[in-house]
Amino acid sequence: MASTRQKIGVIGAGAVGCYYGGLLLRAGHDVTFVGRQPHVDAINAHGLLLDTKTFKGHLPAKAATPNGASAGAVATTNPAPAPPAGAKMVTVPDGGSLWKIAEKFAADKKLSIPEMMKLIVAANPDKLKSETSILAKGWQLIIPE
Repeated sequence: MASTRQKIGVIGAGAVGCYYGGLLLRAGHDVTFVGRQPHVDAINAHGLLLDTKTFKGHLPAKAATPNGASAGAVATTNPAPAPPAGAKMVTVPDGGSLWKIAEKFAADKKLSIPEMMKLIVAANPDKLKSETSILAKGWQLIIPE
């Protein structure tokens, strides 16, 4: 029986959706993941990291939000708000994590890294929902004073 490549949309690109979607990608199907913006940005920027007992690697993948926005969509009518007085802006580097960014600024403020992470999340509600949020390369984050 010949295998036919199918177009598949995985609605809910969380852990389970990405796992099964990753298996479908490995089987040769055309998979589009639909999820929250941080996941969509990460998948579009880096592919999907699939980690199973027999395979670990990044698979080329594409993703979109439920409203159809992808990492390539840029809203030019709503520029990023200016940071509050005294705050700094930092650009998320490739492979950047909230822990690494918080670590960079915590000591100067005499805070623990988890405390600094919470402040960064609170200052960036449009991008970060919790300390476990996935960051996308190129994001501009506000670092509160």
